[in-house]
Amino acid sequence: MPPIPTLSLITVLLSGCAGVNSGDPWGAWVLYQSEQCPDPDIPAGITWIGDAETFATFYAKSRRLHPALPRNPALDFTRQGAVVVRMGSQPTTGYNLTLLGTELGDETLLIRVEQQSPLPGTRTKRAVTAPCLVLGLPRVPQVVVEDMTGQKLGTITPGQ
Repeated sequence: MPPIPTLSLITVLLSGCAGVNSGDPWGAWVLYQSEQCPDPDIPAGITWIGDAETFATFYAKSRRLHPALPRNPALDFTRQGAVVVRMGSQPTTGYNLTLLGTELGDETLLIRVEQQSPLPGTRTKRAVTAPCLVLGLPRVPQVVVEDMTGQKLGTITPGQ
């Protein structure tokens, strides 16, 4: 059995990323979540990934950063796609994005996320991070992403 410090280190390392696919057919589900995403120079915002090749390239870069991630999540790109929600470059550790929920209207899928930042006085490491949240979702005419205060982070029209 490994000593407790080793287990704690493994837990800390794995808590920085997540790969989950609940497959909710009417909302969004988390495919990947991390404090450090590929292509950290891309500014804050949202991006649509609507084809298998582009998603495989993005996910391969993610797996290089986090080798413990599972193989490519299954997405049927004829009916589904992925949205990358980016927080942009941050000066320290402790920043993250979390899916709060979704609401499907007639033409729009509203995705609510929480943008987390370190609390004052929290110990952080000086390191440039680039948090992102990658969500699987059904193809809908419009996707709107907003934070928990209702501030719009971006709108995309998949397929255009």
